Amino acid sequence: MILILQELTRFKNCTAANKCTSPISIIDQVFIENVEDFQVVFIDSKGDEVKPVNFGGGKANQALVKTIEIYLTVRSRNKIYNANKNWTIKNADQAYAKFDQYHRDSYFVSVYPRNIIKN
Repeated sequence: MILILQELTRFKNCTAANKCTSPISIIDQVFIENVEDFQVVFIDSKGDEVKPVNFGGGKANQALVKTIEIYLTVRSRNKIYNANKNWTIKNADQAYAKFDQYHRDSYFVSVYPRNIIKN
């Protein structure tokens, strides 16, 4: 998996006075390569996971979110080790195992959202 940021560009294309269009150009930019795991976990004030937080029934749960935890595991581009190595990656509530010669690093950040507007 590759984590990609999209750059959105809007420009005016005028062929005559008062005859302009504003086409949108979307350019993908690679942000992080070799992403193996990416998780976003929503946490309430008691430290429990809040889910669902999407549309429908989960929309009411959005107001309960006090912290957002983001987990990211990235593996090396090339094989690093001379022999296969056992890896067990456990981010949030999901664990998986790998047996290969790649090196992996996991990153974690806790975000405190603010300026949340109730819908």
